[in-house]
Amino acid sequence: MLFNLGTIAFLVPLVQRGIAVSTPGDTLNAVRERRQISALQRGFAWSVVWSPTAIAPLVVMELIPDISRLRWSLFGIAVFAVILLVGAIEDRIRFRHLAAASQRPAMPVPWRAVWRLTITCLWLFGIATAISWATGDTVIFGLMAACPVILVGWLFVQYARSPEPNPAASTRARLLNLARTGLPRSAAIAVTLAAAGFVGVTAAALVPVAGLATLLRLETIPDFVLLGLLPPVIAALSLTALSPIMLAVFFGSIFGALPVLPVDATLLALSISCGWALSMTLSPFATIVLLIERLSGIPGRILTWRWNGAFSALAMAALLAIFAGWTKGQ
Repeated sequence: MLFNLGTIAFLVPLVQRGIAVSTPGDTLNAVRERRQISALQRGFAWSVVWSPTAIAPLVVMELIPDISRLRWSLFGIAVFAVILLVGAIEDRIRFRHLAAASQRPAMPVPWRAVWRLTITCLWLFGIATAISWATGDTVIFGLMAACPVILVGWLFVQYARSPEPNPAASTRARLLNLARTGLPRSAAIAVTLAAAGFVGVTAAALVPVAGLATLLRLETIPDFVLLGLLPPVIAALSLTALSPIMLAVFFGSIFGALPVLPVDATLLALSISCGWALSMTLSPFATIVLLIERLSGIPGRILTWRWNGAFSALAMAALLAIFAGWTKGQ
């Protein structure tokens, strides 16, 4: 989870700083900030439907039997591509009147920075793979164990390339600052994440699963309707301040407890993860939204309802069409 959220903590300040430095005082800076942070939020949110390091697959796979991780990833990549295309079209239509005013000379590609970032990523996955192989555990465990090593190395290299007289002392001071200041500031988010899964499992255990399935007559609902309705239902419940993680665990536990699944297990897991993704662009109480709000100072209701409300509605419609196509005749 820290590895996933670290992407947001890294890129949000980078976006804001880049805009402020490249076009200081420009009247379009607010629009640039909205478009770039929205793109970041959408891309991060919908990566959970396919990414092997996302928490959603790890949680749901533990709860629902007979899921094919490979099929899930392939289906998820297709959904990811369609939803981001929908987002790009929505963005172009919304800001079409600014297209001419936003023409600027293309900036050169910072190939040296790209190369350094690539090397860092190769080190990260290399160390993660080595730890996974040495311990016999999953790559996810390897990533979690490798991240602190990469953090220390990254800080040391930065200080070594700067005028700092003592890179080791500067790295140590920075790590102490992170431990004493950065981590405590993130305590509320960490507690929310830690408690969400527990609450989801507990809530599911209190629900009479067989009776609920009979009441809803799940076996009579067309597959595409059930799969298409789950994401907006999860997103709607997340508006009541329920964590998307808690909801994913809850629904995963509910369906996992059924003697016979009403739909294909892999598509069901994908649908639940789509609800998780949808919550991260629609609910101001989602963890990613709370983190972006803390980093950027932009209120959560603006990040979700105002900036991504129309996109989320279009994503719901797109999901219904996608599932209808995949389950045609079922």
